[in-house]
Amino acid sequence: MDKNIEQLKDKIARIKEKSREISKKISSNIDTQPKTYSETVIPAGLDTTRKQDSPAVPASFKIENKIKEEELRHKIAELEQEKSYLATKLTNIQNEKILSEARSGELSKKNEELNKKLIELDKGKKTVEQEVETIAETLKKFDQTSWNKYSVDLICQFIGEASRYFRNSQGMINEAIKMCTDDKGMSDSLKKKIAVVQNEILRVLNVFSDAKTKYTFKGINIQRVNLKNFIENVVSKNTVKIQNKVKIETRIHDSDCYVNIDPDIFEDAFSEMITNSSESILKDGVIRIESHAIGRKTVIEISDTGLGVPPHLMDKIYCPFFSTKQDHTGLGLTRVYWVVQLHKAEIDLESQVNAGTKITIILPEEE
Repeated sequence: MDKNIEQLKDKIARIKEKSREISKKISSNIDTQPKTYSETVIPAGLDTTRKQDSPAVPASFKIENKIKEEELRHKIAELEQEKSYLATKLTNIQNEKILSEARSGELSKKNEELNKKLIELDKGKKTVEQEVETIAETLKKFDQTSWNKYSVDLICQFIGEASRYFRNSQGMINEAIKMCTDDKGMSDSLKKKIAVVQNEILRVLNVFSDAKTKYTFKGINIQRVNLKNFIENVVSKNTVKIQNKVKIETRIHDSDCYVNIDPDIFEDAFSEMITNSSESILKDGVIRIESHAIGRKTVIEISDTGLGVPPHLMDKIYCPFFSTKQDHTGLGLTRVYWVVQLHKAEIDLESQVNAGTKITIILPEEE
């Protein structure tokens, strides 16, 4: 817009200059008309105040000059009209410029306000994103642990209800058995069979009672525990329980290694794994407890030189009530599995018949 204004100003200046030039021409045409006067001697005694007659100007010259004058005056009028138009246009453009500058100032002010709001919104967005990320992480941790705990609680509740149902029926069953065994006409072989049924009922009730204990987890109390001290303490408690023929060896990768665990329930799981390993060793053997790091994760391995698990039974190893030993409820490794899950850890079992078994537990990174 400033460029257009300057161009109009130049154009107006040129018109003014042209108008002045035309005006000069008109003036020069008037001044240059022929004026000749006779140089005569005035006789003495004549009246000198009387003007001498000038020779007449030709009519054609006057007409020609008159036409030129009219043309020039007409051209001046046109130029003045154009100058007036351009001056008006210049004024309008200048007014538009003033309005545009005012609008530009308002827009600039609004732009600054919007930029400030954008900066505030961006800060608010980052704050909200951080809060959402924190909440998401918290929920993720909460969901995994809580869901596992909820699942175990449901199992425990079911076992409790089933156990109560069987115990309520136990009285009637015992009464029926007593009536049968009191019958003097009953043969000894039948009495033995009834005794087997009675013992089996007691075994089932004991299994349910043990299951309720194994699936019961009160509050999960995660603590920062020194791994070396923890393992040495568990080994010390279990050494007196296992057979003398079994030797326990430990090798901890870092004496200053700390892990986040619930020491009570994790001790139960460790004791269960040591017991299982010792029971699988028929002759002299070794149980090895080792640890190492994978990145920021801690790996614990418990291996033995026992009988091992046949391949076709590997997929049942954590199933409740499954055991390769007749006098066991099959809930030991099930509890170990759930303890590991409640710690958001991983568990893996490798075994070869007559070569031994190795259980690997991978604890999550310390937070």
